Amino acid sequence: MIKNFKFAFFVVIIAAFSFLGSCMSEEKSPTSNIVGTWSFDSYSLLEASINGQPALTYLSSVMGLSPQVAQTVQALFLSGIIEEAELETTTFTFNADGTYVVRIDGVEEDSGTYSLQNNNTKLALTSVNGNQDYDVTSLTNNRLVLVLDESESYDVNTDGKNEEVEFAIQVTLVK
Repeated sequence: MIKNFKFAFFVVIIAAFSFLGSCMSEEKSPTSNIVGTWSFDSYSLLEASINGQPALTYLSSVMGLSPQVAQTVQALFLSGIIEEAELETTTFTFNADGTYVVRIDGVEEDSGTYSLQNNNTKLALTSVNGNQDYDVTSLTNNRLVLVLDESESYDVNTDGKNEEVEFAIQVTLVK
């Protein structure tokens, strides 16, 4: 009886470890969530500043625009950036071998290598066009939310001198 109990106990333990091992090997690592083709879903402006001041403050106080006009100018600026980037027709394909391809209207525009870094909170793209880093705020099997921080010199107030324009745009992609 004790031999049968030990044998049964031994079989149950082996079965349990086999089951746990198979479950663990089937779980996807967070980096495998990014593999696939992602399409544009939505975007939003998280923040914008001009010469270190919030953009709306700069547009109102320095340029003398009313708050309503300042908001309209900021919205036009953002829509111009999004239109220029052609995000609405852009797809990102991330392959399991660490390579990626960006297509706009189905035409390849960029390709290179990618890596998820800092516990999957940074996405680094490397190509012949240069390097680009994104903050990853969410990565699931079918949703990828990226934040792009950019800085440009631009003559906002048309006085012949460039202002430093900084902005953060959140882009949501879906599979």
